[in-house]
Parts: sequence; structure tokens; C-alpha cells
Amino acid sequence: MSTWSFTEYLNTAGYGLGTHSSWSQYTATVVAGDTVSVRTIYNGTDSTAVSINFVNSPNGSTTVNNPDPTTSSAAGLDRTWTSSGFSNSNHHTRWFFFKSGGDTSNQGQRSVRILTVPTSMGWSGVQANIEQASAGNAVLSIPSSFEPYIQGTASETGDGQLSTNGSKEERFHYRITSSSSSNTAVSAGFASSSGNVSGPSNGDTVTIAPSTSTPAGTYYIKLYHYDYTGSTGTSATLLDTASFTVSELVPLDTSITLGTDEFTLTETASSYSGHTMTGGGNNTLYYILNVSNFTNGSNIDALRQNGDSRYIARTFSQNATRTFETVQNAGTITNDLPSTGTFDTYYVYAANGLGQNSTKLTNTYTVGRVDTSISLTPSTTSLSATSTADVTVNVTGDTAGTQYRLYTNNIPRWVSTYNGGGSSAIDFTISYDEAADGSAGTGTTELPGLGQTFTYFSQARVNSQGGPFINTGDSFTITRAAAGTYSVSSPASVNEGQNLTYTVTTTNVVNNTTVGYTITGITSGDISSGSLTGNITINNNSGSTTIGLANDNLTDGNETAVLTLASTDSTGASTGSPSSSTTVVDTSNPGSGGSSGSGISGGSAGTYGLKINNSSGNVIIDDTSRIGNFLATATVTFASSSSSSETIFGADAQGNGGFDCTSKTVTGFIVQWTGTVYQGPTITRPSSGKGATISPNPNQSGSGTATVMLVRY
Repeated sequence: MSTWSFTEYLNTAGYGLGTHSSWSQYTATVVAGDTVSVRTIYNGTDSTAVSINFVNSPNGSTTVNNPDPTTSSAAGLDRTWTSSGFSNSNHHTRWFFFKSGGDTSNQGQRSVRILTVPTSMGWSGVQANIEQASAGNAVLSIPSSFEPYIQGTASETGDGQLSTNGSKEERFHYRITSSSSSNTAVSAGFASSSGNVSGPSNGDTVTIAPSTSTPAGTYYIKLYHYDYTGSTGTSATLLDTASFTVSELVPLDTSITLGTDEFTLTETASSYSGHTMTGGGNNTLYYILNVSNFTNGSNIDALRQNGDSRYIARTFSQNATRTFETVQNAGTITNDLPSTGTFDTYYVYAANGLGQNSTKLTNTYTVGRVDTSISLTPSTTSLSATSTADVTVNVTGDTAGTQYRLYTNNIPRWVSTYNGGGSSAIDFTISYDEAADGSAGTGTTELPGLGQTFTYFSQARVNSQGGPFINTGDSFTITRAAAGTYSVSSPASVNEGQNLTYTVTTTNVVNNTTVGYTITGITSGDISSGSLTGNITINNNSGSTTIGLANDNLTDGNETAVLTLASTDSTGASTGSPSSSTTVVDTSNPGSGGSSGSGISGGSAGTYGLKINNSSGNVIIDDTSRIGNFLATATVTFASSSSSSETIFGADAQGNGGFDCTSKTVTGFIVQWTGTVYQGPTITRPSSGKGATISPNPNQSGSGTATVMLVRY
């Protein structure tokens, strides 16, 4: 601590200020803990003066002159007053001295005003390391209670003189030195190695700017107060010292790649994470700002340290992949998030390892914020197997500035898009038939297939940003019924005269669906009720049809009745055309006939029978024929020299009717030919199926007619 000594002469009336410089309102400026010694001498003309005394309570206040000085001499006109009680909390002190005794009309008076600088005033933030050609700051720390006194705005009750001189600011001085013990500023290497600071405020800065030629090493920035003589830079006026290091300039690595250049946030997000970069040098830090005009070469890390709103994030590691984060080890970016429905653009800067010598890079990215609090209402969530209708979706809770889209993982693209803020009842359309480019009618569906369930969910991004879509959290499912199946069942056999029921069993077929059927193998003459063709209605996956079988009293053998379903049902779904067969048992017994004949003679047993002639006398049936039944008759006329064949006894165009003529042991043909012919026509049996083919004789010279009777043995 220092001791300050003054001599004050009392030779005038009134308490004038003591000896002080023209720029200062104070006789002395000291630091808390210093000692002030004031010698008072009366040199006036009053020979009767006795002593110089101290005013204890000027204007009735004991705090104005706190602390009070003390003196070792009891009386006299040359007394020295001393105090060391100056504290950090009481910044202003005024001592009043007066001559006592003698002539009161020529009274000697004098005052001393003392400013006490608190020990907490000094440098609060000097950058520890400053790179050549960069700049750092030394930040002044000044208690708020002390600022008015050095800014000339303070006032003290009981001391009107203080306010009279209040416009005068206290001055301070700084110097950059090369050693801790020196008070001499370096001569070169810094933009400014010394300077004055008048009336500063807390947080004011002094710029430290080494040049490219500044030698690397340790330097000191010192803060001084001007003493009462107006001089600076002495140990007595030194208030604070802070050291810093100047390091060599290292080139920045500006070649980096951002992991992503777009982010989309929900409306409630308070941060985003995963913003990374690759490349870059080990000597380089990378910063994100929300402005593009930060001055190259500036200390960019000062923005982070001072809480500047332009600072967004920086890298803190030197890994191959570095993460941007607002606060080290937090892993997130929290500064300057955009409002809902908007996006902001951010800029990347590089700086040295101290955050100095910054330069703007070409890398930028955007962050958008969207409204994700929406609800989706589809027109249906359940489709039939054959439905070809689109599904529409209404969106509620959406806001303008946000673009929404409908997405499903079941197809490799988005389904539909919508710009929020509208009032339409249909916002999304899920198309039954749509092209990959969004146009209609190419056979591509956005709806589930048979037996499938698709999950649809919404995504959002800022409409004008073009950034990434993010999930809103709302979703729904649509299910399509599986393909229907059909099968037919019927009894293995049914007797003539009974009912025959065919039962259709299905799966996944909606009620009231109809399916067509056809019964073959029997004719309309074989049934007494029902129909050989028609439709069956399906309910609860079942349907049936019944026909009544006629009892024809003809011994025509068993027949097979086959019901076959149509290939598609009334919805257009495939049935697979299943069928079912039932044997119709011939139960007729027309009698044995011909075992014996009454009144008929001739032939031995087993060789006689009925003999029939036509009108020309030709034998149609002789006594050797054994006929069980006449089945049918066909008449065919051939033109002269005709070579065309015709089918006889075959089924109709719908496959109904006809006779099986494949076996000559079962059926026979009786032919009557009229016309000129060398030989009758030829009848050919098929290898399978119904009917036979009749062909004219190639030697036929004229037209003729063949009457053919089909008989069953």
C-alpha cells in the first residue's frame, strides 16, 4: 500500500478545495488501505491565531469526513493529520480544517477531498492467449457504487462542492509492458500499447491487438490512476495487472463439410442436436453465427463469452467428426431457434484455437420450425377386396407456413402433400390408381392390397424452406380384406324323383354378393323344379341352390349332374370356377319285354324280336336287334357332290343336352337313306364328348336325306 502526503496552507476565508490538478475534483485518489497524511500550516496575517483544528461534523454529518484523521500534536499552527482507514465501501471523504483563536474576521479555512478506489476495480477478463494479427480484450471491472464518482455524476449530502465539480471525470491509464515489474509500455508490436480511459463504466474494454511481427511471449497490461500531480505509470498509481500470451499466427483450415444443411424442428422444440462437420484442421475452431457480416480477423469467441445473440454454437473437439454445440459437452444447439412456420439461415466461421483471427466460410444451413400438433381423419380405414375408391383425409390443427405430406413405409414414396392453414375438408388423397409422378391411371396403387394393412403417418416442414420433413406423430391404418374364395359341395348321388342341393361355401365375401352357376350332364327334361342356370346369393359366406330331379320312368341309365360357378362374382372378384358332381341314379323299370311272346312263332328263344319296315319296305329293325330305348332321331340332307360333314346328337352352344356316342357297345345308329347313292353316308364316333359326325359318301352322285335313329342297347 502507498502513503500520500500533502501540505495545505490556511490563509483564506471559506473552505476552498485543496491543492489539486486542473482536471480533477479530488485532492488525492487512493486505493482502499492506502495512507493519507495532510500537513496543515496557517500562513495568514492573524497574529493571534492559536491552532489549526479539524471539523468533526460538517453540516451536521459525521459521514462526510469518514474516516476522520488523527494528529499527534495537541495544538499549533503546523499540524499533520493522518488516516489509513479508507475502505472499499466509502468512496468519498472530505476533511475540513480551520484556524482557531484570534481574529475571526480573517479566519483561515481549507478542505481536502479524497477519492478511494476499491480494490475490486481492475481487469476482469483478459484473454489468456492472443494470436498474432488477432485481437483480444481487457475488460474493466468497476463496482456499480464507484462508477458515479469516476464518471462525474456522484453527489454527497453535506458537500455542495462535490456537485459543483461533478462534471469532471476521473481518468485512468493503461500500458502494455514486457515484464511484471516494468511500468514502461512496449515501444512496438501492438496497435496501441498505452492509452487513457476517462470516466469508464463497468464492462468497458481495452483492445489488445498484436501485429504479425509481435514477438511471441508473455505480456502484461496494467491499469493506473492519474495521481494528484497529473502523472501516471508509477507503482504508486498501479491499480491492477493482468498477463497474456501472444502466440504465433497459424493458418486456418477452411475446407469442411457439414453433416447436414437443413433441420426441421417441432413447435415445442427447445434445441436440436446431431449437427456435425468433417474435415478441418486441429488448429482451427468452427463457429456458427446468425449473421453473415461478422468482421474477418475479429475475436469471434468473445461473442460466446459475452453472451452475444449472434453466437449460435461452435465446435469444442478436434475429432474427425466434430459436433456443433452451444455449450461444451451439452451436445445440443439452443440459441436463436426460429418461430413456428419460419426458418432461419446460419453461417459458419473459422477461427484459431483462441477464437481469434476469424474468417467467414461458404458453408450455410437452415433451421425451420413447423406445427406438428395436427390430427388426421381418413374417410375410411377398411376396404373391401374389390374396392377401387380413393381414400381422402382431413387435417385439423394445421397452421399456415407449414407444408404437410402423407407417407407410408409400404410404398417407396410419399403419398400426398398439403400446405397448412386451409379449410378444405379433403387435404390428402390416397389414390387407388396413380402414377409414380403423381398423375392418374397407371395401375400403381397407394392403398393396401388384398389382405394387407398399411400404416400412414404425416410429416411436416416449413413451406418455403424446402428442408427435411419430420414426423408429426399422428398416424392411422387402412386394411383391405383378403381375396374371397369359393368352393361347391353336393351329395355323391341322388335318386331320380329327389331334390339335389348344391352348397357354395366362401371366405372373405361380403353379404349379398351373387355368383352365377350352370348345371351340365342333365337336360331340362331331367328336372322337375329349379333351373340349370341362375345365380346364388352369398350371405355369411354361404349360399345354395336346389333342383328337383324328374322320375322319367325310362331306363336310360345313371347320369352325372355337374354344377360349375361363373369365373367372377357380382363384385368382379374371381371365383376360380369351382364345380361339384353328383350321380343321378336311374330308378326307372319299364319292364323286361321280349323274354317270351304270345302268339308269335318263329326263332328260338333269345333270337326273336320286333321287326319294323319303313314305307318303302326296307327293314328298319329286324328280329335280331335288341334295343333298350330309342334316344333320338336326326335328319341330315346332303346336296349333290357335297363333302361337308355335320354333327348329330351333340350338345347345344351352352353345353347343354347331347348324347354320349363314344361306345358302340352302348349305343347304335339306324340309318334310312333316300336318294341316289352307291353307298350310304358314314357315321363317325368321337373319342370323347357328345354327338357323332355324319359324312356323305364320296361316290354320291345326287342329293339325299339320311334319317338317323340313336338307340341304347
